[in-house]
Amino acid sequence: MAPLISVVVISYRHGDYIAKCLESIFQQEVEAAVEVIISDDNSPDDTWDVVNKFLANNGDLLSRNGFSVRAQSRPKNLGAIPNLRDAIQQARGKYIAICEGDDYWLESDKLSQQLQLLEEHRDVDVCFHPVQRGMNPIEAKPYRAYNAAAKLFGPKQVAMGGGSFMPSPSLFFRKDRLEEMPSWVWRAPVTDVYLQIFMSMDGGAAFLPAPMAFYRSGHAVSWSANQHGLQDRYEHLKQHRMLLAALSAKEQRRDAQYLSYLQLWLSKKYYRLAKSAFRGKSIRLSIKSFVIALLALFGRARVGPKSIKSSIRVPPQP
Repeated sequence: MAPLISVVVISYRHGDYIAKCLESIFQQEVEAAVEVIISDDNSPDDTWDVVNKFLANNGDLLSRNGFSVRAQSRPKNLGAIPNLRDAIQQARGKYIAICEGDDYWLESDKLSQQLQLLEEHRDVDVCFHPVQRGMNPIEAKPYRAYNAAAKLFGPKQVAMGGGSFMPSPSLFFRKDRLEEMPSWVWRAPVTDVYLQIFMSMDGGAAFLPAPMAFYRSGHAVSWSANQHGLQDRYEHLKQHRMLLAALSAKEQRRDAQYLSYLQLWLSKKYYRLAKSAFRGKSIRLSIKSFVIALLALFGRARVGPKSIKSSIRVPPQP
């Protein structure tokens, strides 16, 4: 039987954390067929050994919940984005949930709540929720807790929120909509914001208020621990800008609305960099970043957001 939900777990140097990640996934209580795709990117530590040991020692848990598992370790390191893309392409489910190997889920009905929401609201393609964020659970604090009740966000709000608007371990989305995303997205330096904007364009992004995941930040291989200086931030944004500038005229016409939101996001990122550079007395970098922010903002396609109308409610608790 084909799974209804595919849970994608990508890992790299997550040997200290991935057992907790997998345990939280296999403890999910959901009335649906679930497959778990584990894709380790040739970790130099013991991540792959930990995965194999966990699967060997928890056969009862897997069989009790009826989850199927496909696990692989890359023969060579691909990088986070190619590893994620390939793992997603392997997914057979109607829905995809993401949980990287250093994160984990907090509530056993997380998948059940998100599944019910998207099944009831067929016009919405993605949902998410707040998380507890920190290096460890003791230091964790609520993150992206936007509202006390369920809410629907439009693509402009998602674009202005940036790539962390929807924390990755909270994502739950329709695979068929993802398959419509332009292939050039996978050439981006990071894909979080690209995916989130695209998934929210037709029906918005549905927000559930309960923090149902722990999002690790600050360890050596996490994205948040690898934010560098002002010039490094500028070079990173330049990669995004060059990607969008290199698109063909046909791609620009076809994806005009999508690109409009991406330019809005890029403008805000450059504006924030300009402010940081000014405070750091890097006046030349500040001026350059501010000019690029204006060009991205006023040069973007004049495409208004689609009307986002949907009644979102919190699924009833069991």
